[in-house]
Amino acid sequence: MKAIHFDQKTARDLEAEKSGLSVASLCNGVGLLTCVCLIGYFFLMSAFKLQEVIELRGFNFIFLLGGILLALRLYSKATEDNKIDYFTGLKIGIRVVFTAVILFAVFMALYLVYDDHLMSIIKATTGVGDYLNPSKLAGAIFIDGIRVGILITVM
Repeated sequence: MKAIHFDQKTARDLEAEKSGLSVASLCNGVGLLTCVCLIGYFFLMSAFKLQEVIELRGFNFIFLLGGILLALRLYSKATEDNKIDYFTGLKIGIRVVFTAVILFAVFMALYLVYDDHLMSIIKATTGVGDYLNPSKLAGAIFIDGIRVGILITVM
Protein backbone atom coordinates (compact mmCIF):
# COMPACT_ATOMS: atom_id res chain seq x y z
CA MET A 1 0.00 0.00 0.00
CA LYS A 2 1.13 3.51 -0.64
CA ALA A 3 1.27 5.81 2.38
CA ILE A 4 0.31 9.43 1.95
CA HIS A 5 1.22 11.63 4.90
CA PHE A 6 -0.34 14.63 6.62
CA ASP A 7 1.34 17.22 4.49
CA GLN A 8 -0.55 16.21 1.38
CA LYS A 9 -3.87 17.75 0.56
CA THR A 10 -5.95 14.62 0.92
CA ALA A 11 -4.21 13.34 4.07
CA ARG A 12 -4.86 9.75 3.07
CA ASP A 13 -2.95 6.92 4.68
CA LEU A 14 -4.44 4.08 2.64
CA GLU A 15 -5.17 3.72 -1.02
CA ALA A 16 -8.42 5.55 -1.58
CA GLU A 17 -9.90 2.91 -3.84
CA LYS A 18 -9.46 0.19 -1.22
CA SER A 19 -10.74 1.76 1.99
CA GLY A 20 -11.15 5.52 1.82
CA LEU A 21 -9.84 5.75 5.41
CA SER A 22 -8.03 9.00 6.07
CA VAL A 23 -5.65 9.85 8.88
CA ALA A 24 -8.21 12.33 10.18
CA SER A 25 -10.98 9.73 10.32
CA LEU A 26 -8.61 7.22 11.94
CA CYS A 27 -7.62 9.73 14.63
CA ASN A 28 -11.18 10.92 15.15
CA GLY A 29 -12.46 7.36 15.46
CA VAL A 30 -9.79 6.37 17.97
CA GLY A 31 -10.30 9.67 19.81
CA LEU A 32 -14.02 8.96 20.05
CA LEU A 33 -13.29 5.46 21.37
CA THR A 34 -10.89 6.94 23.91
CA CYS A 35 -13.54 9.42 25.02
CA VAL A 36 -16.07 6.60 25.43
CA CYS A 37 -13.53 4.80 27.64
CA LEU A 38 -13.01 7.95 29.73
CA ILE A 39 -16.77 8.37 30.16
CA GLY A 40 -17.13 4.67 30.98
CA TYR A 41 -14.42 4.98 33.63
CA PHE A 42 -16.22 7.99 35.08
CA PHE A 43 -19.50 6.06 35.30
CA LEU A 44 -17.70 3.05 36.77
CA MET A 45 -16.29 5.30 39.46
CA SER A 46 -19.77 6.73 40.01
CA ALA A 47 -21.23 3.23 40.41
CA PHE A 48 -18.77 2.52 43.23
CA LYS A 49 -19.31 6.01 44.73
CA LEU A 50 -15.72 6.95 43.93
CA GLN A 51 -16.47 9.92 41.68
CA GLU A 52 -15.78 12.19 44.65
CA VAL A 53 -12.18 10.98 44.91
CA ILE A 54 -10.58 13.50 42.61
CA GLU A 55 -7.18 11.78 42.77
CA LEU A 56 -8.53 8.77 40.85
CA ARG A 57 -8.84 11.01 37.81
CA GLY A 58 -5.09 10.57 37.44
CA PHE A 59 -5.74 7.16 35.93
CA ASN A 60 -7.29 8.83 32.87
CA PHE A 61 -3.78 8.85 31.41
CA ILE A 62 -4.09 5.08 30.90
CA PHE A 63 -6.98 5.61 28.50
CA LEU A 64 -5.16 8.41 26.68
CA LEU A 65 -2.06 6.24 26.39
CA GLY A 66 -4.14 3.34 25.08
CA GLY A 67 -5.85 5.53 22.49
CA ILE A 68 -2.58 6.98 21.25
CA LEU A 69 -0.94 3.56 21.01
CA LEU A 70 -3.96 2.13 19.19
CA ALA A 71 -3.94 4.94 16.61
CA LEU A 72 -0.21 4.57 16.05
CA ARG A 73 -0.54 0.83 15.67
CA LEU A 74 -3.41 1.12 13.18
CA TYR A 75 -1.50 3.72 11.17
CA SER A 76 1.66 1.61 11.25
CA LYS A 77 -0.20 -1.43 9.93
CA ALA A 78 -1.68 0.66 7.13
CA THR A 79 1.66 1.87 5.79
CA GLU A 80 4.02 -0.08 3.56
CA ASP A 81 7.06 -0.21 5.79
CA ASN A 82 5.27 -0.42 9.16
CA LYS A 83 7.25 2.57 10.42
CA ILE A 84 6.10 5.97 11.57
CA ASP A 85 8.39 8.97 11.52
CA TYR A 86 8.50 11.10 14.66
CA PHE A 87 6.47 14.07 13.44
CA THR A 88 3.76 11.93 11.87
CA GLY A 89 3.43 10.03 15.15
CA LEU A 90 3.32 13.30 17.04
CA LYS A 91 0.53 14.60 14.81
CA ILE A 92 -1.47 11.39 15.18
CA GLY A 93 -1.11 11.39 18.96
CA ILE A 94 -2.07 15.03 19.35
CA ARG A 95 -5.09 14.64 17.06
CA VAL A 96 -6.34 11.63 19.06
CA VAL A 97 -5.84 13.50 22.34
CA PHE A 98 -7.61 16.63 21.11
CA THR A 99 -10.60 14.64 19.88
CA ALA A 100 -10.92 12.62 23.10
CA VAL A 101 -10.32 15.49 25.52
CA ILE A 102 -12.61 18.01 23.81
CA LEU A 103 -15.50 15.55 23.84
CA PHE A 104 -14.80 14.48 27.43
CA ALA A 105 -14.60 18.10 28.64
CA VAL A 106 -17.95 18.87 27.00
CA PHE A 107 -19.44 15.76 28.61
CA MET A 108 -18.13 16.78 32.03
CA ALA A 109 -19.47 20.31 31.67
CA LEU A 110 -22.92 18.95 30.86
CA TYR A 111 -22.72 16.38 33.66
CA LEU A 112 -21.67 18.97 36.24
CA VAL A 113 -24.61 21.17 35.28
CA TYR A 114 -26.82 18.18 36.04
CA ASP A 115 -25.05 16.91 39.19
CA ASP A 116 -24.98 19.73 41.75
CA HIS A 117 -23.67 17.40 44.46
CA LEU A 118 -20.44 16.60 42.62
CA MET A 119 -20.02 20.25 41.70
CA SER A 120 -20.35 21.27 45.37
CA ILE A 121 -17.78 18.63 46.40
CA ILE A 122 -15.31 19.92 43.81
CA LYS A 123 -15.89 23.49 45.00
CA ALA A 124 -15.32 22.44 48.61
CA THR A 125 -12.07 20.58 47.90
CA THR A 126 -10.38 23.32 45.88
CA GLY A 127 -8.99 26.60 47.05
CA VAL A 128 -10.89 28.60 44.43
CA GLY A 129 -14.27 26.92 44.84
CA ASP A 130 -16.23 30.17 44.94
CA TYR A 131 -15.11 31.00 41.40
CA LEU A 132 -15.75 27.62 39.82
CA ASN A 133 -18.57 26.68 37.50
CA PRO A 134 -19.03 23.76 35.08
CA SER A 135 -17.58 25.62 32.10
CA LYS A 136 -14.43 26.63 34.00
CA LEU A 137 -14.00 23.07 35.20
CA ALA A 138 -14.44 21.81 31.64
CA GLY A 139 -11.70 24.24 30.59
CA ALA A 140 -9.43 22.91 33.33
CA ILE A 141 -10.18 19.34 32.28
CA PHE A 142 -9.36 20.28 28.69
CA ILE A 143 -6.06 21.93 29.59
CA ASP A 144 -5.03 19.09 31.88
CA GLY A 145 -6.00 16.44 29.34
CA ILE A 146 -4.11 18.16 26.54
CA ARG A 147 -1.06 18.59 28.81
CA VAL A 148 -1.02 14.91 29.76
CA GLY A 149 -1.77 13.78 26.20
CA ILE A 150 1.04 15.82 24.70
CA LEU A 151 3.47 14.50 27.32
CA ILE A 152 2.41 10.93 26.51
CA THR A 153 2.72 11.58 22.78
CA VAL A 154 6.17 13.12 23.04
CA MET A 155 7.44 10.28 25.20
